[in-house]
Formats: sequence, structure tokens, C-alpha cells
Amino acid sequence: MQVQQKQALKRVENAFISFRDKLKSALPQGYDVDREISSILATVASSTALQRCTPESILMAAYNAATLGLPVNSLGLAYLVPYGNEAKFQIGYQGQLHLMYQTEFVGSVDAEVVYEKDYFEFTLGSKPTIEHKPCKGERGKITHAYAIAHLANGLSKQ
Repeated sequence: MQVQQKQALKRVENAFISFRDKLKSALPQGYDVDREISSILATVASSTALQRCTPESILMAAYNAATLGLPVNSLGLAYLVPYGNEAKFQIGYQGQLHLMYQTEFVGSVDAEVVYEKDYFEFTLGSKPTIEHKPCKGERGKITHAYAIAHLANGLSKQ
């Protein structure tokens, strides 16, 4: 690891030491703040682009993830995404599903990808519909994606 990378990691680590209590207060009960910090530091260590981000922006992105109870790790629930020298919190699709399932309203979610050669038609309006028939064989490039939430009361939302 280069000297600049080590210095960047040390700055982020020092920032988290002073920010630890605030981060802990944002985490839902049962979350281990030290494990969260270790995971975030490992994420920063594995990305030179994140190492160029300000420690403050990394802290804020981590705090935003923590308030939703989404760990920044390899599970894909939440990400730290570098935009220039600013790190931003970005929720992953797994994180969206995790949050939906925590409510009493969502029973299940089906998500699909549509390819060029698939039959795909959707209708908007007061009674939206989706009709998707995957092509047998080579399907081509991805053109769309969609999700249908099946609510706990038996209704669906597309």
C-alpha cells in the first residue's frame, strides 16, 4: 500500500474514532458499531476512489446508511459511492428489499429483467398491467427491469 493510501485511510479511521458515538446512536439496536466501522474502513481500503473522498463525506454516507439500519459491506444492502472527492450513500436493491420486508405491508417482491428478444408489454393507467414472456434461446441485451410488490393484504403494486 502506498504512503498516500495509508495516510488517507488513517484520516478516515481517525474521523471514525471521533464520530463513533454519533454513529452508534444512529444504528438500530443490536448493530455492532465497531463491526460497522471495520466494514466501512475495509470498503475504503479496497477503493482508491473512496480514498480520495473527504473523511467528512464518508462519515455522512456511513451515517445515512446507519440510520436505515443498512450495513456497508459485501451483502449489497448499501454502498459508499465516490463522486469526485465526495462519498455518497447509495442503497442497493437488496437494501430496498430489506427495508420493504421490515414493514408489515409487503409480503413478497418479484423482480425481473427484460431482454431485447423477450415479449414485453406494459400498460399504465388506473389498472396497470405487465405482460412479459421470456424468449427461448438467445435473448439479446437487457432493455428493461421491473418489480412487482405483493402486498400483505393480497394486492399487488407494479
